[in-house]
Amino acid sequence: MSELKEIDLGVVIPVGPDSIAEVLDTLDSVDHYLLCRKCVVVVDDCTDDGTYDVLSQRQQSHPDLVVLRNQRRNGLQFLSHSLAAAYRYLVANYRVQTVLKLDTDALLTGYGLEKDARDFMLRNPDVGIFGLHSVNADLSVKDYRMHTQQIQFELSFRRRLRGYGPWYRHIAKKAVENGWGLGDNIFGGAYFLTTRNIRKMEELGYLDPPYKGWNSSMQEDVYFSMCTVAAGFQMGQFAAPCGPLALDWRELPRPAAELLADGYKVVHSVDKGSNTTPERNGGLTARDVFRHHRLHSQLTHASA
Repeated sequence: MSELKEIDLGVVIPVGPDSIAEVLDTLDSVDHYLLCRKCVVVVDDCTDDGTYDVLSQRQQSHPDLVVLRNQRRNGLQFLSHSLAAAYRYLVANYRVQTVLKLDTDALLTGYGLEKDARDFMLRNPDVGIFGLHSVNADLSVKDYRMHTQQIQFELSFRRRLRGYGPWYRHIAKKAVENGWGLGDNIFGGAYFLTTRNIRKMEELGYLDPPYKGWNSSMQEDVYFSMCTVAAGFQMGQFAAPCGPLALDWRELPRPAAELLADGYKVVHSVDKGSNTTPERNGGLTARDVFRHHRLHSQLTHASA
């Protein structure tokens, strides 16, 4: 068995069809702001629109990029399966303590994120997944009732009686025993997993969910949050207002210039909501503001 390559951070990005422009922008932000030793794993969901070809070509010039390709189209229903394969790949091939998962509509926007994550892990050794957990960027309490209701429906006696009980029911039982509230989760736009947690989930079989018998619409962030607690770890808040992640489910939390001025290092929903429009961003889209900021900081670094 060959020795594992040591890196400072793993990054996983799932990619579906019709998103190549977004994922290339996300990859550019990762390359620009993560100056540490890293491996970036992109999971291509069996796309047939040229996405896989573009990613494979990029891989040739980016030695820290790995492109995995699903054997079948997983879509959102089986996104947990796509990500589980990527997490298994990272811990099988690299010695690394932390993995960052990013959606294609998330961007890195600041330097030093890997150090922030490492420091958070040292302060919170019992945490296995961290990101946007209990408090939203606008200081409201996160509401996960829709996930609770979905899980209650899937675990219902009627569903089990009809043979449609979800595969994860034994994991949910263990997670509840460990203090998990049904549906409680770390938001999936961007979050960190510790590799201690990933290895424990792998050991318990949580990273090998089946297709047949899955019988669930559970979103991947809820799934891995549930698995984390079932594996004996906790969830942690690492997002605004007390962390470097500025995330919101349906929209960019604030205009791009404000997020940059306040030093946030990961943003989500880059193209959604009123805060992304030219009217709120000095005549540019929010994505363009973030891109121009990267270019300016690159030129500043080059001249320093």
